Amino acid sequence: MGSGLEYKNITFSLTKIGTALSSENRLDRLFDLIVDEIIDFASCDACSLFIRQDEPAQLVFQASRTLSLEDSGTRKEFNAVPVELSRSSIVGHTALTGEIINIPDCYHISETLSYSHNRNYDTESGYRTISLLSVPIRYQDGSIVGVIQLINKLDDEGKVIAFPEELQQLISSIASQAAVAIRNAQLQNIQTESSFVFNSLLLALCAYSFFLAILQKSQGNSMMPTLITAGFSGLFLVISILVIWKTNLPLSFFGITLNNMKKSLLESGLATIFVVAILTLVKIWAVKHWVVFQGAPIIDWSLWGVSYYTYVLIAPIQEFISRGVLQSSLERSMSDSRFRSFTAIVISSCVFGSFHIFYSLGLALLTVVSGFLWGYLFSRHKNIVGISLSHFIIGDYISLLGFWNLLLTI
Repeated sequence: MGSGLEYKNITFSLTKIGTALSSENRLDRLFDLIVDEIIDFASCDACSLFIRQDEPAQLVFQASRTLSLEDSGTRKEFNAVPVELSRSSIVGHTALTGEIINIPDCYHISETLSYSHNRNYDTESGYRTISLLSVPIRYQDGSIVGVIQLINKLDDEGKVIAFPEELQQLISSIASQAAVAIRNAQLQNIQTESSFVFNSLLLALCAYSFFLAILQKSQGNSMMPTLITAGFSGLFLVISILVIWKTNLPLSFFGITLNNMKKSLLESGLATIFVVAILTLVKIWAVKHWVVFQGAPIIDWSLWGVSYYTYVLIAPIQEFISRGVLQSSLERSMSDSRFRSFTAIVISSCVFGSFHIFYSLGLALLTVVSGFLWGYLFSRHKNIVGISLSHFIIGDYISLLGFWNLLLTI
């Protein structure tokens, strides 16, 4: 297309692009397709597509292409690091405000504006960004899912010019089509992931039934419950790894991240102190009024054993499985944004608690209740470090108070 916007068959071109986008369901290929189609349609030298991420708040590169660097054969490897979701960056400003930004020359941006051009890419690649167009990708409800950034509009002679205002509306139309295609692809991926998680839970349920049968046949073997727990944890760990592989989501989505580490440790630490204080008061009352505990120490250090050390490994694994994978996957599969976090916490806690019934009903109920606490904390910071430490401390403390053996009799 020329600088005078002498577009031929624009309607046909937009329809062709829409058809192409709607026929692609794989997100990685869809992102590449969007970039390729826009470069061809807008006659620009480069295009990048960013997807918004809220935890942490940033824009993540999903696809990027620069024709001149490809043609020159001197393309350098560029580390496409995420862009902070801030109004100080051009794409960040678009993502936060929904404003279309059209800059004729990125090296002469008015200092009165809140955003500026980041020259790192130009410096690392030897490229020079001149004209730039930043367009939001909006869902139908108005929420902004990402940003399309076009760089260096070319005229018929290959000279860099500013992006015409007429082109803004056309690219916005393509961005709307891209939003629909992205949403459809995401929904299909979620449906596939949900089906996989459901089938995995069915497999785990079948395995649990067999484990119960083995336990009944092995009554009198004190090691059998421990072996069953280890085997079942191993099975769930394998399933969790397969879920992560199937979804192709980053580990940070499942709580394995350094993001929100301080918040995770602080909130989980405060919750742990509160629970430990309540448990201590209950034990003091029990020693005075409950025959079972009369004369017993508040904390019985004679109960300390090897299992207390191994729990430092078991607790994080259980939190990774129940909160990191199961709760996160359930929440992702639910469409009701108002209650999906609460529903995911309840379901994951009940599922994980039900697999403790072979120990006792009391322990299973305690697992469900504690799951509500750790599930809520996880939903706030999406980090398993704090809740894993809390799980380890509270679990061992319950045993040292002598409540573990009591729970096994309920």
